[in-house]
Amino acid sequence: MIDDKSPPDNGPQGMVPPEHPPLDHVPPDESSGERARPGPDSDPQAREDGIAEHLTSQASWLRLLFMVLFVALWTVSRFVVLAVVIFQVLFLLFSGKRNERLASFGASLATYTYELVAYLTFASEHQPFPFSDWPADGPRAEAGQETE
Repeated sequence: MIDDKSPPDNGPQGMVPPEHPPLDHVPPDESSGERARPGPDSDPQAREDGIAEHLTSQASWLRLLFMVLFVALWTVSRFVVLAVVIFQVLFLLFSGKRNERLASFGASLATYTYELVAYLTFASEHQPFPFSDWPADGPRAEAGQETE
């Protein structure tokens, strides 16, 4: 038989069952006059002020302007990559080897494209060409890879 006056079973290792709050738990509204700090979404006025600040920030609009420019350059770079591919294939078909100068340009173009995408995706704050130098070298050939 269960004795109604016996202490509650606190489970293994003296823990309180999950349906009961911890013994030292005091809800925020019942504490000694101190309330829990409000979260960032609890004050609509503060949130609106933050949004207004970001919308009127000159740095935000300048970044957006640069991003529009770099999207246009990225679009052009895709056509240039296609042209490099076509010329390299034609050169290979007619000469039997790759064009080294075109391969070097393709490598620097690949690096430039990477820089564009990194800036556009906020992975980097570095502004690519024309606001910095054109990448001198592209990805290096791997140790075992031949160059003709």
